Amino acid sequence: MDTSLENVCSLSNSLNSTINSFAWEIISQLSSHYLVIGVILVTWVLFELLTRNGKIHYNSANGFSPLFNSFVGSGLYFFYYSFVLILPEYLLGEIVHCVTWPLIHVFVFWAVRKTLISIGFWKY
Repeated sequence: MDTSLENVCSLSNSLNSTINSFAWEIISQLSSHYLVIGVILVTWVLFELLTRNGKIHYNSANGFSPLFNSFVGSGLYFFYYSFVLILPEYLLGEIVHCVTWPLIHVFVFWAVRKTLISIGFWKY
């Protein structure tokens, strides 16, 4: 089996276009519900802020629920990863997928950790 860069890039591009198509299909299906999703998210954030360090739900060291902490961390990860991968893809094209290294994830995790610690959200 020939594993040249051309074959890897073509496989990567077809896989990424399939994943992108799937993701955009979900986004387009949810597009009519953006207002409802936004109201739910704002309500959840307000609930977490109002019940911080309270007795209504289990609180982590920072006073928020573990699910909310995961939501904030994954949202920040998505935001940073978008700049690391999606912005270069927009500027350079799909060739970016052929040169992506696993260390990008390490860098993004490190940046998320540093950000959450520096703003005082993550207490560990």
